[in-house]
Amino acid sequence: MMPGSEEALGHVAEEEILRFARTVAEWLPLQAGPPDGPPLVVFAAPQFLGMLRGCLPKAGLEGVRLVEGELTTLKPPELADHPMVVATLEQTSRAT
Repeated sequence: MMPGSEEALGHVAEEEILRFARTVAEWLPLQAGPPDGPPLVVFAAPQFLGMLRGCLPKAGLEGVRLVEGELTTLKPPELADHPMVVATLEQTSRAT
């Protein structure tokens, strides 16, 4: 392996994640519900969430709620029963 190649691969991966964050940031305002309705809740790992917040527009996301949480390893039945998801849904239903 060439010196610095692991670092270069890490940079490439980070750029791909940032590109995905930009794509999601463009998509979220289109998916958000009305400000007086339940929010679109997005769970994301801390690193991605930070990148996503940096790409989001300053306004127009009243119907979006960003929550820090790495849930990508869960299967759909596990996701519905995960304590973080259950708590977020309960908070969301009380707020609306």
